[in-house]
Amino acid sequence: MRGSTTRFPYKVKTNWKLSDSCRTVLGIETSCDETGAAIVDSNGKILGECINSQLKIHLAHGGINPLLARDLHKDHIERVVTTALQRSKLTLNDIDAIATTVKPGLELSLRMGLNYTKKIIRECKKPFIPIHHMEAHALTARMVNRIDFPFLVLLISGGHSQIALVKSVSEYLLLGYTLDNAPGEVCDKVARRLKLRNIPKYRFMNGGQAIEKCALSGDPLKFDFTTPLSQYRNCNFSFAGCKTRAESLIIEEEENEEIEADCVISSAADLCASFQHVIAKQIVTRVHRAMMFCERKDLLNGNRKTLVMSGGVACNRYIWGALKILCNHEGFELICPPPELCTDNGIMIAWNGMERLKLGIGVTMDIDSVHVVGKKLTDTHRTVLGIETSCDETAAAVVDSNGNILGECINSQLQTHLAFGGIRPVIASDLHEQNIDKVVTTALNISKLTLNDIDAIATTVKPGLQLSLKVGVNYAKRLIREWKKPFIPIHHMEAHALTARMVNRVDFPFLVLLISGSHCQIAVAKSVSEFLLLGTSVIDAPGEVCDKISRRLKLRNLPQCRFMSGGQAIENLSLSGNALKFKFISPRFKQKDCDFSFRSFKVQAIQTIESEEEKHGIVADGIIPFVSDFCASFQHAITTHIVKKIYRAMIFCEQQHLLNGNNKTLVMSGGVACNRYIWGALKILCDNTDFELICPPPKLCTDNGIMIAWNGLERLKNGIGVTMNVDNIEVEPKCGLGIDIRDRVKNADIKATSDYQLNPDKIRKYAYKTSLDLPSKEIIKR
Repeated sequence: MRGSTTRFPYKVKTNWKLSDSCRTVLGIETSCDETGAAIVDSNGKILGECINSQLKIHLAHGGINPLLARDLHKDHIERVVTTALQRSKLTLNDIDAIATTVKPGLELSLRMGLNYTKKIIRECKKPFIPIHHMEAHALTARMVNRIDFPFLVLLISGGHSQIALVKSVSEYLLLGYTLDNAPGEVCDKVARRLKLRNIPKYRFMNGGQAIEKCALSGDPLKFDFTTPLSQYRNCNFSFAGCKTRAESLIIEEEENEEIEADCVISSAADLCASFQHVIAKQIVTRVHRAMMFCERKDLLNGNRKTLVMSGGVACNRYIWGALKILCNHEGFELICPPPELCTDNGIMIAWNGMERLKLGIGVTMDIDSVHVVGKKLTDTHRTVLGIETSCDETAAAVVDSNGNILGECINSQLQTHLAFGGIRPVIASDLHEQNIDKVVTTALNISKLTLNDIDAIATTVKPGLQLSLKVGVNYAKRLIREWKKPFIPIHHMEAHALTARMVNRVDFPFLVLLISGSHCQIAVAKSVSEFLLLGTSVIDAPGEVCDKISRRLKLRNLPQCRFMSGGQAIENLSLSGNALKFKFISPRFKQKDCDFSFRSFKVQAIQTIESEEEKHGIVADGIIPFVSDFCASFQHAITTHIVKKIYRAMIFCEQQHLLNGNNKTLVMSGGVACNRYIWGALKILCDNTDFELICPPPKLCTDNGIMIAWNGLERLKNGIGVTMNVDNIEVEPKCGLGIDIRDRVKNADIKATSDYQLNPDKIRKYAYKTSLDLPSKEIIKR
């Protein structure tokens, strides 16, 4: 237990003067693992505060345990509130209102705080002010600094990372948010994997604190991290890739040093510094983009532009320093509350309540109508459960109408099918049967919702493997009959096409390239359900031929490629290869259409492999020399074929006025869209043709339940294809996308040459560059 009367030795500045009669608000905070209470007056003075931290208890369990957190809140909340009141020398009778966090947070923890509040409000008959936890973080800085609306805010914590424009006490424009993990969350996991708690000085620190302290003596450029989402021109964050990369590096270092048991790698400081640096780098670039957006749209006061940074991770001085450099360069004032007010506390809740009480916003006497909300919801909030079983991934996800991924789970069959040399439909079907119930249940559990809370169920019905599709559809039918929910049948390729709209602002119409293991299609997306097909795979798809050539090359015999799909293995080896070493003749080069054919590449590749094996006497499991050169040449040939077809599609769309001339967009999606070399070639093409290239994050490119749920939401919003009658729903293993206008493309007789864009070195520079365009080199230096 600790109080606030000795925590703030400085004089609190404020621009608040309500002083006809000074008001007081009691704030109660239980959204996660801190039980906090405080009394604040209308001048911003902290009259009394108490907080019970659960940090050390949860550290011993390796992370926050929701049930344990709830029980600890229950044990301490009355004592915490009583202590805060005693320190303020006030009673509940003297308080003007009570403010309590009701959203977002751990549902069980939120309930404990709200139920306690309801009890004391019924006793003392005080007004109640329900508080949004992130709003409280955003406004805390106004208690200790003079900050006028509007201002830009970065909220960065263990469970959140958001950039927003604060227009008033209750009005916000969300500019960007975390797509997967939050920074505090990944820091905790990486610190745990590094075993930093085994070092005495870090034993009682949370993960973020331990990493920051350890990083002080490290080299932030020692380990190479790729900045996630660097190719996307938005303000969203993604930290999951940083975590995965850090874990891989730790494993490598442990193997190199033969680390056992509880020992810590010798390069821990360098790894912490490098990891912290890439986190800071991503945050700075996203905030910089938000600043430029606000200035272009004239959303801020030009005379005093302010960035507020708040939340638990705002205590990190390295991130603060990077943002300070950015703010100095861009003419912004950076304001951050004291560390004690950045972490969860009752003071920020009381102050948020005071701001709302002053304006009469959200103040109620009807306590029974108030409920907790574990996730951010809106008045028009809807949720859809998406189920995907079209091929070899059993996946489910719950997504809301704001594009928030509330819960997801995926069971990959990749390693099983790799052992068989390719996908076996019967085995895929059996594995779907074994895992689908567990996958759906897990996604719902993570979302903290039940099927009763879901507004609709969306499931892939076409195209795909017939046996696999049937497993998902039959399971969905059973749920729908039991829970009486609307059903939304989903076209798998339509879902891939629309996924980018969940994470980017992509207006209709746009050009889309769908490229995967079994498909390669170019289409114009005119609306949620209206597509014009410009080109498709005539024979074989790119992912399919990559798998077969990888198998023929015996790449799985190489340790670094053992657990990769064929396409991943070829791209990985291509990084060090000469893309012009082996020659491939492009198929259909005389056909002035947008159709693809990849079989010719496969045949040529097999012939070349056989020739090389014979030439070098390769037998059994041996691998040809120059395998990297071969992979690079094969990948370059496929890329060239794709780029030329896309270029023709762009010209056709412009001739036929099918796109918005002011906002021409190419979306690339599907499993093969993860290939950075193909992305780099298309990026060059788009830059030369005034198109914007948009690609969803890699986890949304491969088959997943998120894209199915989002497609369902797009259809649900527009009332398209939603039904209560599932008896007539059947799977369609083969199904085209939209209206086929390929003949119109062919008849347009368009000559498309883009050889000037296909230099392998230039493509690699675009595809694999790690530097970002920042206002100053200082920002990305330590």
